[in-house]
Amino acid sequence: IDIANVCAWCERYIGTEGGGMDSSISFLAEMGQAKLIEFEPKLNASTVPIPPGVNFVVANSLVVAKKASTNSEYNKRVTQCRLAAQVIASVRGLSWQDKRRLCDIQTALSLSREQMMQSWLNLV
Repeated sequence: IDIANVCAWCERYIGTEGGGMDSSISFLAEMGQAKLIEFEPKLNASTVPIPPGVNFVVANSLVVAKKASTNSEYNKRVTQCRLAAQVIASVRGLSWQDKRRLCDIQTALSLSREQMMQSWLNLV
């Protein structure tokens, strides 16, 4: 987990406005296992059972993604997600100015993951 944290920090250092999902799973993956990777309150990976008969295909598209460029679609998506979190916070009656992630809203509302998902379904 330490090396995954360092990789996530390196991505942000070069200008990528994201987390460390790619680097985390690269270091924490296990054959035949799915992982639930969480970043709050700290990086944690839990094994999730894969139902019988379910298969995943992992492929490299060989497309170069310049995530850290100033005109990055990736960084725009991160900004859009932060804005969406602020809108949801406002709709839920929370102070939206300090909310940037869904986990900020979840913490402010003291909701479990399941309750947060149900809350989201009720909004849409």
